[in-house]
Amino acid sequence: REHDVIFLICIEAPEEPYEGKIADLSVSEFPEKLGVMTVRGAEVTELLDEEGNVISDPNPAERKTPVGDNRVARVLLDPAQYHADLEATAEGKREVYGGLNLIMRRKPKENNFKAILQTIRSLMTSEDTVVPSWLHDLFLGYGDPGAAQYWKLPTALTKIDFRDTFLDQDHILESFPDAEDIDIPDDLERPFRLEFENAGAPPAPGQRAPERIVASAYKLPNMGPYPECKPRENKVRFTPVQVEAIRSGVNPGLTMVVGPPGTGKTDTAVQVVNLLFHNFPDQKIVLVAHSNQALNDLFEKIVALDIPERYLLRLGRGIDELDAKQDFSKWGRVNHMLQRRLDLLAKVERMAETFGVSGEDAAYTCENAQHFFLHHVQYRWADFQKKLGIAGKDGANIHKVLEVKRPAVPERKAKKRKLADCVEQEEEDAEEDIAAKEVEKPEEEPEELKHAKALLSKGSRTVVAMLFPFTEFFADAPQPLFTAESYEADLEIAMGCYRYLQNLFKEIEECHAFELLRNSHDRGNYLITTHARIIAMTCTHAALTRSTLVGLNFKYDNLIMEESAQILEVETFIPMLLQSSEQGMSRLKRVMFIGDHHQLPPVVKNRAFQKYGHLDQSLYARFVRLKTPTVDLNLQGRARTAIAELYSWRYKDLGNLSNVLTEKRYLTANAGLSYDYQFVDVADFEGQGETQPMPYFYQNLGEAEFCVALFMYMRLCGVPAARISILSTYNGQKALIRDVIRQRCAWNPLFGEPSKVTTVDRFQGQQNDFVIVSLVRTQHVGHLRDIRRLIVLVSRARFGLYVFGRFGLFENCFELAPVFTRFAKRPRQLSLELEEQEGTERAAGEPNNPTLVKDLQHMWSLLQERMQAQFKAAAQVVAQSRGSAASAIGPAAS
Repeated sequence: REHDVIFLICIEAPEEPYEGKIADLSVSEFPEKLGVMTVRGAEVTELLDEEGNVISDPNPAERKTPVGDNRVARVLLDPAQYHADLEATAEGKREVYGGLNLIMRRKPKENNFKAILQTIRSLMTSEDTVVPSWLHDLFLGYGDPGAAQYWKLPTALTKIDFRDTFLDQDHILESFPDAEDIDIPDDLERPFRLEFENAGAPPAPGQRAPERIVASAYKLPNMGPYPECKPRENKVRFTPVQVEAIRSGVNPGLTMVVGPPGTGKTDTAVQVVNLLFHNFPDQKIVLVAHSNQALNDLFEKIVALDIPERYLLRLGRGIDELDAKQDFSKWGRVNHMLQRRLDLLAKVERMAETFGVSGEDAAYTCENAQHFFLHHVQYRWADFQKKLGIAGKDGANIHKVLEVKRPAVPERKAKKRKLADCVEQEEEDAEEDIAAKEVEKPEEEPEELKHAKALLSKGSRTVVAMLFPFTEFFADAPQPLFTAESYEADLEIAMGCYRYLQNLFKEIEECHAFELLRNSHDRGNYLITTHARIIAMTCTHAALTRSTLVGLNFKYDNLIMEESAQILEVETFIPMLLQSSEQGMSRLKRVMFIGDHHQLPPVVKNRAFQKYGHLDQSLYARFVRLKTPTVDLNLQGRARTAIAELYSWRYKDLGNLSNVLTEKRYLTANAGLSYDYQFVDVADFEGQGETQPMPYFYQNLGEAEFCVALFMYMRLCGVPAARISILSTYNGQKALIRDVIRQRCAWNPLFGEPSKVTTVDRFQGQQNDFVIVSLVRTQHVGHLRDIRRLIVLVSRARFGLYVFGRFGLFENCFELAPVFTRFAKRPRQLSLELEEQEGTERAAGEPNNPTLVKDLQHMWSLLQERMQAQFKAAAQVVAQSRGSAASAIGPAAS
């Protein structure tokens, strides 16, 4: 790809081939033994096909099919190294570049070191490195740790439109337990606005003053007659702590949210985004996360909000993993806007035809459509309002404004008549007019007007419905368009239709820039800098593209960072500096960090940097150590209460939401398993425990087989494979488990494969209903000694957690004691309920007829018996169905 760093290598076959292990070679021996003569680095700038056409065009919609099979890569070489090579060649040494015969690159996810190091270096040397003034002292580590809290800043908001945050009046009362007084008028319905007033002096210096809250409500305007015009509403009943986090996130300043597993960190962040989008329509929001998985989870929930999709943008390569029908990548959004332009102009053309205007002219360009809106749509709306005023609410003067279609007078074919005939006809017409005046008979009302008055008197139609000028255009909306309940109700529907048209032409105006810009590059830049209002990227992508964004004069006002405790301090710092300062001041108004410092920290492979440079300490963790005030989410709604006890001790006052205490799925047992969590002690298998085929590549065959056997047993009990994940603490064991699955069950549709087989570290931030874990080690505790890794491990499951390992090794580890004392209260042999199937009514944690599995061989024998019993039962069902079918056919045949 463009900007990839590649290595150009010259390899010549050595005289004696090396037959030993590569791992045994020292760094100096490696080139000689394997024939590596030269290595040079380069950065790809363009890729060409055989005819010289550029094929690295980033927009897939405009990418042409490459010609031929050969490719040419244009690259940037290191100028200093190239100069040295030329000098060496001039001195008679071997020419380097003609002999290069191998291209190598690192994995795409790791091949970004050059750009990131350049970004860090530019920040160190730049004078434009500015953080918000309210964050400056805290960032440097001195001053009041709570100085950046919203209620200590002069910019604190006294009125906030919370929209659909609160579900009802009681929800508001529950959400502010510390308020002195909450004034809520009766019969209020959401959306709500809250006004915050000081109710006295602070109880002590530096403490928060008591508050009085006044609630009010308003009605969202009707935005159109189509089903998609109805706003999507929040259904989450936020806890008081979540509401405080949302309020803090909407206010200017720093918000630090500590989110234990399952406490709704993402839902809280999503609601903050929703409120910022609607309360501050002129501000941009940047969303950052450590992993693509977490960012996509956050982005998918934002897509489901009442936010137009045209304002959303997802940058980076992780867009491929996003589970959405639409393409939210930069080029996907550009192509969406171009297609949207065509769709909107087609609607304008249809509307013009309903007015009797040339549709092709009105919808030729976005500019034409804007003129059409001004001269036809707005004109007709103003005329409609004027006629409503004349006709009156009851339609008493409907005859003055209703356009009645009178009988058409036959056209006189003047061109075919002689002049004398025309004169004679005019005289006859004049005589008829005089005779009519002499008689002075009153003109009879047209039938159409009579019918209109009859409908008004019956109440089956209102004057609004009769005079509405866009009825024909909205013929494709759910009918009837007007309900005729009352004049006011129909007027609101008419207003909604006009708002729909205003939004339609506003979208056309937004598409105008994409129409004027003639190439994808400029359109993509316009999308980022001007059009998109919510932009999501990983911290790595932010580091890669910082110079590009600053060069484009990119501006944003709010930064929300998920998984903050997993991000290096410098990677947290870079997203704050994706824009140039304005007269030495940062434009940022809000910074919201969401994370959990009790889970895994940033991964730093170099032990020296990790230990002596504290590089594994995130900015989030450093702020926590500095005693920066945090909002600690305190109610979890993910796991059964018994499983939550394995990690709740680590957090301050972590309780349970009502759903895990009352919902049936949390109260009934796991089918076929006696307990909702267990630690299963695994002895050596065939005389072996942990093994190391390669350095640090730990494996344990006994545990791998046991994990897969339990997975197959759960599948036989009726648990879907998508609800089961298998985790390990080492990559070697992950690879071994995948091999065992491929051999044992992946080929069999009765079992299939688990949802995921991965490491505990990779699974942070994710969850599943049932989690099976292999701890691998039998000689040393290893990196599980870090209690944060164990907290991640035990907090991934909702309904069932089954851990396989050497209990005697881990129970003696002091750091892990709080968890393993809880594991020790249950049997260390896997306990099964062999007679149960999915849908059991047995209460959770109450064994009925347990069978303890002695060892792996016993597990496989039980599994074989279960399989045979199920096959036999299935065969009997098939035989019975065939027999009943034959008996039904027999009498008919006779």
